[in-house]
Amino acid sequence: METKGDITPSVNHIIKEARKEKIINSKEIKVDYHTVRELYTRIQSLFRFCTAVCPELAFKSLKHYDEDNDSIDKFNDDFIVGIYTPKGPISFHFKLIYLDKYNHIDFIDRAPLYDGYNEEEMIDRLETLTNYICSGKTTNEIIDEIINNPNLHESQKPSRVRK
Repeated sequence: METKGDITPSVNHIIKEARKEKIINSKEIKVDYHTVRELYTRIQSLFRFCTAVCPELAFKSLKHYDEDNDSIDKFNDDFIVGIYTPKGPISFHFKLIYLDKYNHIDFIDRAPLYDGYNEEEMIDRLETLTNYICSGKTTNEIIDEIINNPNLHESQKPSRVRK
């Protein structure tokens, strides 16, 4: 499909300004057939399922890897939940009101170092983990692969010690 120009940056700016002025609730904006709120809820539910399938690979934290203080105000009342994959961890910020949905996951002091992965790399990491699981690899075998990956920072590797 041919377009005359990308107006996305302009629309995003208008939405940002309208949110500041409390003119719109951006979570109620529809993207095709779903609101942003619905899509966010789906992402959270699907990621919760991922962490429930492999809780030994999952983590949650109130702090970034490089965060100096103990305050969670930096997150706007969010926490980090993630999963280690053979190509590096992926994580999301979710509101603290959903923390109890992740009781199956151990807390770690600080989230793994963020390596700047983009959306495409995040999908690749999740697909790689999925392929490992579908091939019949055990969680321990996957953990071994991650721990032995020399390209990952030590914080990006799960601990064998579980609480």
